[in-house]
Amino acid sequence: MSATARLAAALFAVAAMAAHAGGPLSICNNAAHTPIKYAGAGTINLNYDLGPLGARNNAQANAIVLSAVALWTNVGTASVTIGRSADLPVDVTSANYQTYIGTSTSTGNTSSDGLNPVIYDNDGSIIDLFFGVGAKNNILGFAGSSFLQSPTCQHTEGRAVINGFLTTTDITLSVTLAHEIGHLIGLDHTQLDSIQGITANRNRPLMYPIASRNTVTLHEDDEAAISALYPDATLPSVYGQISGTFVLADGVTAVKGANLWATEMTTNKVYSIVSDYLTQNTGFFKLLLPAGTYNLRAGTIRTGFIGGSSVGPYSDDLTQSSFQPPLYADTTPMANVALGNASPTAFNISAGCAATLTFRIDGTGTVGGNCAAPGNFVMNVGKVGAGTGTVTSSPGGINCGATCSANFASASTVGLTATPTAGSTFAGWGGACSGTGSCSVVMNSPILVTANFLPPGSATEVFPPACQLPPGWTVPATAQSGWSVVSSEKFDGVCSLKSNPIDDSQKAQIQFSGTFAAGNITFARQVSSEAGYDCFRFLIDGIQQAVGGSCNGAGGPGGIGASGALAWAPVSVPITPGPHVLTWSYEKDVDLFGGEDAAYIDAVVLPIASPGVLQFTASTLAVAESVGNAIVSVSRTGGSTGAAAVNFVTSGISATAGSDFTAQAGTLNWADGDSGTKTITIPIVNDASIEANETFSVALSSPTGASIGSPATITVTITDNDTPTVPAAPTIGTATPGNAQALIAF
Repeated sequence: MSATARLAAALFAVAAMAAHAGGPLSICNNAAHTPIKYAGAGTINLNYDLGPLGARNNAQANAIVLSAVALWTNVGTASVTIGRSADLPVDVTSANYQTYIGTSTSTGNTSSDGLNPVIYDNDGSIIDLFFGVGAKNNILGFAGSSFLQSPTCQHTEGRAVINGFLTTTDITLSVTLAHEIGHLIGLDHTQLDSIQGITANRNRPLMYPIASRNTVTLHEDDEAAISALYPDATLPSVYGQISGTFVLADGVTAVKGANLWATEMTTNKVYSIVSDYLTQNTGFFKLLLPAGTYNLRAGTIRTGFIGGSSVGPYSDDLTQSSFQPPLYADTTPMANVALGNASPTAFNISAGCAATLTFRIDGTGTVGGNCAAPGNFVMNVGKVGAGTGTVTSSPGGINCGATCSANFASASTVGLTATPTAGSTFAGWGGACSGTGSCSVVMNSPILVTANFLPPGSATEVFPPACQLPPGWTVPATAQSGWSVVSSEKFDGVCSLKSNPIDDSQKAQIQFSGTFAAGNITFARQVSSEAGYDCFRFLIDGIQQAVGGSCNGAGGPGGIGASGALAWAPVSVPITPGPHVLTWSYEKDVDLFGGEDAAYIDAVVLPIASPGVLQFTASTLAVAESVGNAIVSVSRTGGSTGAAAVNFVTSGISATAGSDFTAQAGTLNWADGDSGTKTITIPIVNDASIEANETFSVALSSPTGASIGSPATITVTITDNDTPTVPAAPTIGTATPGNAQALIAF
């Protein structure tokens, strides 16, 4: 197991140990040199410390962690999920830290204990133990994740340590912690600063090696970096990309470790990467960019950003490529160079597009791709479902069919029509369109539209629903193949699931894991195989269940199952309440075959126990300023199976935390079987100011064990209770005849 780590130092340099890549923190040693990240869409659950953090109590420290985590999980184009698992069982100190984070930033946790600790180093003593006596005066914290190069090339466990010894503001600590969480999930440093026109007051990226950001937000470069590492399905509707190589004037020799940045010419937003960041020795780079018109420049990494503060894979020390010719001559950096030199080349990016280029160190190069020109936006159409059909546009451009992407003039109206082929059904639009009729879209931005075509008769199909593999059904790792939707055979409706073709001594399996209520698993099965030798089985938690047949044959697999030529027949198997794994398996012996050499299942009914949905009981609440507390309620409806939890955090709208209400953040928890309503109490400040009504919000995020429903946000209105004092009636004093004057007093 290997590990990467980063640290943050006061004033406030952020550094790393054994880090790679200006973008991803670590790179796999496989042929593709893929970035290392957490498995799947990117899920990690943190374990919070139980102790205080300097002057902050545990609840205040937890709130800072939650706000830092929310920065990354709220990026709409990134799929990463950072949840909160069970807290650590103790307050971690210098006396027991080795149990949870080991003794070295380069080896990570001493054991694969499944924990991802966030340690509150209350007095800085843990920092001193790692980096030497006195380090707590400079280092705010460090973080990173262990990973396995073989066989998974994935992060396995992460950890973060935050220093409570230094006196810092909540903003500085939140920025630092969010920076370290960025490292923990696999992001490296980025260098965008005064060279690109970014001053400290304008806020450098959160992942800059100096923690100088003065708002607890992400820079556009941070959002692009996390989206590149953990892309969400919505990414093509927001970002295009440009990829290419940075090379010498010969157009071939790679320049490794240069700092590259693209600047949007209207907004001046800027995005960066390091050349050859995948360590392929080609000078390759790729940038995610929102729609716009850009130019591209190259420069050097600052010589101060080495070791723990390195940027990219070639700056761990001054002997590496980022600080060698042609980027540096001794200690003198090369002059920044623009693609196009004195007349920088402008290139267009639109959502979903892919532009390519060659960028030579002398400023020459070429750009190509399919991105929309200025004044245009791209429309991308995708077709989903097992049916067939065509989507066409008016004006022309889309005929999908073959042409599913086209550029249209800004502010123009494009009509879309979906036409299913004979027998198929158009089930409706997704993305920028909705409903089942024709759709009109105004091209004020890049557009993504999906059209769902279903096969004949599938609109009323119960199982497989809409003649598609149901969500949550997967192929287990032990199988050589899975099962697919077919319409050639069915028990009812128009479709069924059929085992995929396999070779001798192999298995085709489909699996579903879930939490069940007491009841029966029911389905229909049909088998067409070599009798007694090739077998269909149904298993609950690996235990074979009776399915109305036998697999006993001379030399055959034997045991419970069904084999031979068996017509459709119903199956009913009891199941106990709780979590179970269901497996449908078609298995072949070592030789020969018979019939269709396959099994089918249809009409599957599962008694799923629902964990329920967590949501606010109302979307708005009005409270008087004098009420003392605003109390909002969160319900769990639709089921209560298993433990569940959800994070919450307050945010000011027109009301200000501290002067109008007291900011709150935390976690609500439900036990298994608990469907009660939980409450969040937010203290309201009763001031004497005469002011308009003010609002703040409370939002739910990062659920575990259940899903978030709607409303997921509640807006609280504080109604003012202060009224102006009405003056008494005036009194008239003396009036002197003849001088036109009288004395009137309030």
